[in-house]
Amino acid sequence: MRRVVEPAARGRRRAPVTTRRPRHRAALPTLTPVRGEDHGSPDVPDQLISRSELAARTGEREHTLYKWWRDRHRNGHPEGLEVDGQWHVDEREWRRWRTAYGADRREVNGRILATVTELARLSGKPEATLNRWYAGRQANGHPPGIRRDGRRYVDLELWQDWYRGHKDQLKSGLTPVDRTGDPDELLSSAQVAHVLGLASAATVNSYVGRDQFIEPDEVEETPAGRQRRFWRRRRVWDYADKRSWSRKGKKSTEAP
Repeated sequence: MRRVVEPAARGRRRAPVTTRRPRHRAALPTLTPVRGEDHGSPDVPDQLISRSELAARTGEREHTLYKWWRDRHRNGHPEGLEVDGQWHVDEREWRRWRTAYGADRREVNGRILATVTELARLSGKPEATLNRWYAGRQANGHPPGIRRDGRRYVDLELWQDWYRGHKDQLKSGLTPVDRTGDPDELLSSAQVAHVLGLASAATVNSYVGRDQFIEPDEVEETPAGRQRRFWRRRRVWDYADKRSWSRKGKKSTEAP
């Protein structure tokens, strides 16, 4: 008896067989529910809430909450517990973590860390100036940065010590200030330049034009239509006390 072998159909290719590897999520500690005596629901502490409940109460997306938990070994997120097959977390503990996460000031191992935003608030300096100081840390001795949750912090106490010395160094290059005269006397641009030890009124006017000087106390308009500005001497002294550099002397590192 002859064996007939049917030829395979042309034009058809058998799809390759692929197998998917099962995805394994990190295991959670399991909380064994205890049934209450008066009802059949598990006796779970009130502060434990699920991820969906946490999203509803905080306004955060569930996917964001999951990513924070997934990266808990890096960001310090609470571990959480598994209750009836669902992830739960202590709400109070989570809120304490959320307050510290990404905060401008936080405590780590007993040391206070601060972001550039917090340093700007404390010092009154623009963030651009603080970033420039940090960029030049190899030359000026600025404290090193510490990365936390994707943000740069510095040790606040070390930075304050450095900042005091940095200000003294900057002020050593300032022009001398004339402290004589009536504090309430109105001074013209030329007189202000003399008090501050600047070259001429043109320097004061250039500061005014760049919004780098204090507002005048009085403004007069000349017959030619120009403005003459006047400042009280005591305000000029206050401005001098807050200066951090001068175009004379040492090379400037920040704007007046």
